[in-house]
Amino acid sequence: MHLREYGNYPDLSGVRKVLVIIFKNIGDVVLSSPVFSVLKKELPEAMIDAAVNSGTEAMLMDNPAINMIHVLDRNALQGNPLHRLVRELKFIRSVRSMNYDLSIVLSTGGRGKILGLFSGAKIRVGVASHKSQTLLGKPLLTIPVRQAPAHRHYVERNLDSLRKIGIFPDKEMRATRFFEGDESKLKAEKLLADNGISSGDQYILFHPTSRWMFKCWPYEKAAKLIDRLNKELNARVVLTSGPDSMELSYMKNVLDSINSNVTDLSGKLSLRELGALIRNARMFVGVDSAPM
Repeated sequence: MHLREYGNYPDLSGVRKVLVIIFKNIGDVVLSSPVFSVLKKELPEAMIDAAVNSGTEAMLMDNPAINMIHVLDRNALQGNPLHRLVRELKFIRSVRSMNYDLSIVLSTGGRGKILGLFSGAKIRVGVASHKSQTLLGKPLLTIPVRQAPAHRHYVERNLDSLRKIGIFPDKEMRATRFFEGDESKLKAEKLLADNGISSGDQYILFHPTSRWMFKCWPYEKAAKLIDRLNKELNARVVLTSGPDSMELSYMKNVLDSINSNVTDLSGKLSLRELGALIRNARMFVGVDSAPM
């Protein structure tokens, strides 16, 4: 529902190009997906694009609500300050060439707000800091959104930026969406088949690691849980992890400590292939991270 009169909301009738900026981690990008669905429903004629950090773009690929994804290569922003400046200006120029009408900044840092300003959008929405932020005499945000309390879910925090401009999504529109694509789905099915799991077979997917290893359970406890799942539920357990060396070291400790037969796909899956395996699993077990 879009309210045009109440609350002094901006007139969105002329909005034809929207940029949603999410310079965050993988899981945060997944939780932004309702924003695109809601915008497409309320502004069906508009072209809706995203700007994200490299390594997170897979979370939004194949989303039918998204027209284009601008990817900021964070690795290219390392090293020589002059080279970094040139690359960043090139990225900003490519975004600005799209002539956006509305920018929505879902990341809280300054880089996203600066990009929103240089996108050319006259309507710029995002979470405001305690101080009013300007650049070259212009406010970074034309419609600041108050920072939500810590206990408010990130999906709702993201949607607060839409509520601030008069768009109030129904409950069914607040669900996250992920599209793994046919190619990833087929690759995931082949990996399972190569390990003796046919299409339709039930399995439990256990992803006990995270790029933030402090979130992980002691490997001995993860191993005991795998054995219990195998024995008490008579379930085939598929183990997955990221390719980082610390995650793989953790998984080796888990594998050395179990007494069950498992399918180990640790470090072998792309994010979208992992998504396909999670979708078809009987149960998912993991930690507070992107796969969850």
